[in-house]
Amino acid sequence: MTQLRRLEGAIQEWQGLVKEKSDDPILRFHLGRTLILTGRLEAGRAELREAARLRTNYLEPRMAIASLAIESGQFQAAQEAVEEILAISPDNPDALLLRAGALQGLGKYAEARAALTGLKRRFPNVPGLDVENGFISLYENKLAEAERVFRGRYQPGQENLRPLVGQIGRAHV
Repeated sequence: MTQLRRLEGAIQEWQGLVKEKSDDPILRFHLGRTLILTGRLEAGRAELREAARLRTNYLEPRMAIASLAIESGQFQAAQEAVEEILAISPDNPDALLLRAGALQGLGKYAEARAALTGLKRRFPNVPGLDVENGFISLYENKLAEAERVFRGRYQPGQENLRPLVGQIGRAHV
């Protein structure tokens, strides 16, 4: 409960700052992120959109919009947001990874896998690409391939639980 009170206080502070300087995209971005953290997704999205509108080359609100769209299953909106990002920054590995996630969510598995392969070729140190390929294999019902990826990547106690989620998902297919 204390965390929520702190976030509510932060929202009030950000709102006060935005009221003083409504054309500041950074203030609007932080207000939007804080609103999202309290579950006010639509209000948060609106602030992120305004931050992006105010500064056309500001990637952070666009990345947040795309991530939020993927998390909420709005894959077409995510793909549109990612295309905006890539128009500004075509070699952005995070945006390219989000593109693969949006394509995967849209059921365009071959395109998603090709996007991940291209990303791996261009940016070999981006973590987790094999796990994302594992999820595509899972959705394509290539269960042995998915299991191999997830078992090879999960280590008990690690922070990233996606390989474990993949193993659980594979067990329920």
